[in-house]
Amino acid sequence: MSRTRHLEFWPKRLAHSLPVPKTSLYDNLAVSARRYPDKAAIHYYGGTVAYRQFQAEVDSLAGFLQSKLGVVQNDRVLLFMQNSPQYVIAYYAILRANAVVVPMSPMNVTDETVILYQRL
Repeated sequence: MSRTRHLEFWPKRLAHSLPVPKTSLYDNLAVSARRYPDKAAIHYYGGTVAYRQFQAEVDSLAGFLQSKLGVVQNDRVLLFMQNSPQYVIAYYAILRANAVVVPMSPMNVTDETVILYQRL
């Protein structure tokens, strides 16, 4: 099957590919925190985390990962959490620490967890 077959139905006004950004997700967060420090970055169950607070918590956790837990560049860090603001903060903090996020659902059963751990 052709990998371009869908293009005959593709909207004419849309590009067929996207350029890869030169900035990281964390860089984008830092820019947003500078531009919109008091704007909501996360809404969750009626609560709000502003960009300034979001970046501060990301930086704090990234520092902890590096200084206290010894996380270094390209380490794989398992993120085993339910969806929450803390998940997003941890995700960005792992990236900020130049590590690789390995997301894992807390709904996994033991066998699935063991298989993932063995692949790390």
